[in-house]
Order: sequence, then C-alpha cells, then structure tokens
Amino acid sequence: MVGVSRAFMPVEVVFGPSWWHKRFGICFDRGFFFDPNRRVADEQRMRSALADVLGDLGMGERNAEPRPVIGAVHLAAGYIIAEALGCEMIFHDDAPPDVIPKLISDDEFERWEPPALFHTQPMRDLRDMVDTLRSRFGYVEGDVNWSGMHNAAFDLRGSALFTDYYDRPEAVKRFMDAMADFLLEFVRYLDEVAGTSSITVNRSILHIDPRLHVISNCTVSMVSAEFYSEFLAASERRLAKCLQPYGVHHCGDNMDRLAPAYADVEGIEFFDVGYGSDVKRCRGLLPDAFFNIRLSPGKMAVCSPDDIISEVNRLAAASARPELTGFCCINLDHRVPDDNIRALYSAVAALREKGSV
Repeated sequence: MVGVSRAFMPVEVVFGPSWWHKRFGICFDRGFFFDPNRRVADEQRMRSALADVLGDLGMGERNAEPRPVIGAVHLAAGYIIAEALGCEMIFHDDAPPDVIPKLISDDEFERWEPPALFHTQPMRDLRDMVDTLRSRFGYVEGDVNWSGMHNAAFDLRGSALFTDYYDRPEAVKRFMDAMADFLLEFVRYLDEVAGTSSITVNRSILHIDPRLHVISNCTVSMVSAEFYSEFLAASERRLAKCLQPYGVHHCGDNMDRLAPAYADVEGIEFFDVGYGSDVKRCRGLLPDAFFNIRLSPGKMAVCSPDDIISEVNRLAAASARPELTGFCCINLDHRVPDDNIRALYSAVAALREKGSV
C-alpha cells in the first residue's frame, strides 16, 4: 500500500497552456513535446518562471539548470497514445493538443488490433528524443501521459462507443483487453528509460510515491458502474496487477458513482478524485486508498481566497483520513490570481499544522 504519504497532506497545482503562454510566451506546438532542444529549454524556462512567481510556495527552481525532461511534467496534456493509434492531432500555441477522433467503422472496431507501438511515428519521435537526450546527459527523467483504455476507445470510436456497449459487447471487451496490452508495453518503456510513468498525469505523485502508475479514466465518468464492471474491470485488474503501485485518475465529478466498482478492483492504491464527487461516500467505499482531491480550476479563477480555504477544509473533513489525503488543482488558466493559489497552499498548511481534520 502507498500508506502514509512522503509529504503529509501534499498539495500541487499545474498550470494550463494559456497561463504559460500569456505570462511567459511559451508555445505548445508539436516541437514543445518532441523536439529535444525545445524540451530541455522550455522545461528549464518553466522551472525558472515558477520560482520567480511562486517560489515562496516551494514551486520551481531558482537558477534552473538544463535537465533532460522527456515529457511535459509542468503541464497536463495527453497526446502520444491517441496519435500512435492514428488520430489526427491539432497543436496550439496556448492550449493543449486537440485529438480529432478517428471514427473507425463498425467493421474496423469488430476486428481491431493495436498497431505495433514502436513502429508508430510518435513513438519513433519519442525514442529519437530520448536517445538524443541520453547521449547528451547520460540519463532522462520525466515521462509521458499514457492515457487509458476507455479514453483511447473514445478517441477511435467517438460517441459510437456508447452504442457498442449494447450492439457489440464482445468487441468492446476485446478492445479493452487489447488496449491494456498496448498501454502496458508503453508504460514499461517509460519505466525502463525514465523510472516513472505518471508525473505527467498528475505531479502530485512526486509527493506520494513517484513509482505510481496512474491510468487516465477521464471518459469512464461517462459510463455506469455496471458497465465499468462488465467491460473494463477485468482489464483494469490486469493492469493493476502488472503495474504496482497502481492508481486511477478520475477527473469526472462522479467518482462516488464509480467507487463501488473501483472497490472491486484489487490493487488500486491511489485515486485522483474529481471535483464535485462525493468525497465522504468515496472514503466510505475506499477507506485505505490515498485520495488526491482535485479542486475546480474554474472556481479557483473566480472565488475569493476565503472561499478557497473553506472549500479545502470541507473536502479535508469529507476525506476524514489526513494521512491519506492530498490536494491539487490542474489546468489553472491565466485568469487565476496568484493570491488564490497562495490561499490553497495556506489552507493545506494550516491543516498540516493541526495534524487532523
């Protein structure tokens, strides 16, 4: 088990592309993700910028040195799995990459098999970048968001996926199982070259257990607990067994609805709990899991500092186990006042001092 976190009641924020672009001019075209020189230079700028603006909160790195960071660890962005599966990607200067669903046909879905991972163009580009940075620095660090089975299915099928559950149930099960193998191959590559797989899913794991493998179950929030149990749980169990320690990123506002099904998957030790979820109900069903509770980036932009402090206190009380509780807010945009970020950190610091909720 993850158990008590390395940092008691950790807190982390991740800024969205608009924050970085408007405040520091960083652009998020394809080169940001795959060009080795850009990777090093842009991540170095990010660490320096964070130290200049919010260094009093422990963010960033003053006098940052170049480091061979292979994935965007200061950004939340999924891209490589969708592109490896053949989806068109649209990159932006001030927004995360957009995935254009491939919308494969019914017949293609029925007989779908994953591509050979290391023969796909984005994987070749990633390996070239890793090799270049390894030759320059002797090692690489950071990792790349590895998405999730249901996210990938949605990227390939779009909304047709939801009728597939009724019309092609066996094809759905085969797809999820094959996709689990595809993701497992990718994650093992990340573990081999960088030693981590999920900092780019959520930086909070740095404070809890950097070895965590965190799957992105963003679109799982769109299905019932019954469908998850019937169509996804078996593949999730297999990944959880192979990728210990294992965690789930559930950014939807309804993790409490899926919590009974998650509780039946042995080996999940960590949950990103989406804002709006009933944290108290989740804790009752998952008493020994670490809860990384997500705040709303939209509310962080418009609420007062006092409102943010009250919200942190409410959520901490609902989680009930401070030693298994952390906080984060992901994709904060350029509208978020620095004072609101300081309010989040001060609220968590006050809870730490109390040692309980």
